[in-house]
Amino acid sequence: MKNFLSSVLILVAVLMVTLPTMQAADPPPPPENVWFGGVNVGLNMTSGNSETLTTNLSFLAEWRSKLNEFKFGIEGNYGEAEVEKDDGRFVNETTVQNGRVFSDYKRLFHEKMYAYLGLEANHDRIADLDYRFLAGPGFGYFFVKTSEMSWGADIGATYIRTEYDYDEEDLSEEKDPDTIALKVTERLEWKLGKTSRIWKGIEYLPSFEDFSIYLLNAELGVEAGLSDRFTIRLVAQDKYNSDPKDDNEHNDLILTAGVGYKF
Repeated sequence: MKNFLSSVLILVAVLMVTLPTMQAADPPPPPENVWFGGVNVGLNMTSGNSETLTTNLSFLAEWRSKLNEFKFGIEGNYGEAEVEKDDGRFVNETTVQNGRVFSDYKRLFHEKMYAYLGLEANHDRIADLDYRFLAGPGFGYFFVKTSEMSWGADIGATYIRTEYDYDEEDLSEEKDPDTIALKVTERLEWKLGKTSRIWKGIEYLPSFEDFSIYLLNAELGVEAGLSDRFTIRLVAQDKYNSDPKDDNEHNDLILTAGVGYKF
């Protein structure tokens, strides 16, 4: 896990040094009310709160106009494994069951500066997470924005409401207090021809009350076109929680290989 995070941080550092020296092309013409997106299906290898092979399904739709950008997505992972009980019986148990729904709206002031509003909801049965709801505004800036490359960062505040699954004897109103967190995000997407691309992103959410309590999410992916519509992809996602429930792992690493369809 540390090797993965180190690789992501090294990549970010290299890009921050090298990208500003690149000569960016002129910005592309503003899109005119464009809808696009895709559906992806794959297999996952997970390590952390769950270690197994699972199925993955994700959907993403985006709309862009001259001054507005909207994104909506759903993704989920589910897996079962045959395990041996103490009495020698083999039974099927759910080893992975998590999902995420998110949306993001950006209002551009010009081609590189914007305000945004983000909404997100998460569920993870294995990590005893009933739900985590996040919502908040912020401001961002594109360091590079061309038809081939988009690289930017934003900063804002996020309201976080978390509800874990506790046994009745452990229930307490003070278990999962709501919090306001700082949100710092950086993302790069680089198109390689008409149907291929690479991307990476980092999201850091420390609590304003205690910066030692934070969420850290990282993603690194590559996608290659099989045709104008079909793609193959490999995506690594790491989710770190500095304050997990009870004895759960701090880290969840998901490596997904699959195929996608674009519309």
